[in-house]
Amino acid sequence: MLRLLALFLVVCISANAYAAELIKDYLINAQVYQWYGDLDASQQWHEKYPNAKVDLKEYAPELIRGQSQGEPLEQAYWQTGAHHILDISPLPESTPGLTQVRVTVEFYPQADNDEPVQGYYLQQLLSFEHQSHSSSPSLNSSFSPRLSKVETEFIEQDDFGSRFIASSDTNLIRGFLYRWTLGLDEPETDNLSLWLSPEAKLALAEAQITSIADYQAYLGGLGLTQSRRAIKNLQIQPVSAAKAISAEQDSIEGRHSRVEYRVEFEYQWSALNGEGEIEMANIGVVIYLHVQQGRVQVKGYQEQYLAPKTDLGAEIRC
Repeated sequence: MLRLLALFLVVCISANAYAAELIKDYLINAQVYQWYGDLDASQQWHEKYPNAKVDLKEYAPELIRGQSQGEPLEQAYWQTGAHHILDISPLPESTPGLTQVRVTVEFYPQADNDEPVQGYYLQQLLSFEHQSHSSSPSLNSSFSPRLSKVETEFIEQDDFGSRFIASSDTNLIRGFLYRWTLGLDEPETDNLSLWLSPEAKLALAEAQITSIADYQAYLGGLGLTQSRRAIKNLQIQPVSAAKAISAEQDSIEGRHSRVEYRVEFEYQWSALNGEGEIEMANIGVVIYLHVQQGRVQVKGYQEQYLAPKTDLGAEIRC
């Protein structure tokens, strides 16, 4: 009896986790991860978000007591750091065309000589305005929320030191994964070819298809509705860091690293067919990509259909 009860609880927990994945807004999650990835990548983040009002309180916490709520800090307070995202909670929409999410993060300033650093626990309110035109070539022009405001609602310093772990590339990769996955579930919303490097190699689950554009067209022609790929068992591993430099950049920007990654995960895919029946499939995915100057480019993308899982608890959410 106890074994049956334990099994029932595992099934319930897995079902609840799967339901949480289904209601996750992939587009907003992508924009949240993209924002923090851009913020940590370079002091030039403001060039990508010229109209966003950002308070930057985590960079100068000693000034918080003398600052009124919502008053922005000078951009000069920016420093190299790492925002590790713990939770993204959407707020009920009260204004048409405006989406707000409450993001819980841990922020760590970069220290010299790999010394332990004291981080900060933050809750920030991010506001996104939906726009009809996008300046980014990787986003569909009618499907792009724009970050308009970041407000720090709560900040508290950790009581102990921690090792600094960079987060920019990881956040940018997670943001890319949400965009890519949305482009498979809703092929009309994004041109996934723009994420591919010129030498990218593809091995798709449908072996007869050799290009990502044809794959999106194939998926769009299946007549499926409520298509949803839940991302499970995500692993992001650095492969190499190669120096990239051009003559022009030598005098202006100096050397910068291009880090390559192997990204492995599973899609749990479900959708309704034309008869209203639920179709499900597990797909294993391996992506080889690199991140350079805040931009993700795919070098290799591999898919294969997997056998259905019998242990519903043996999975980790993205």
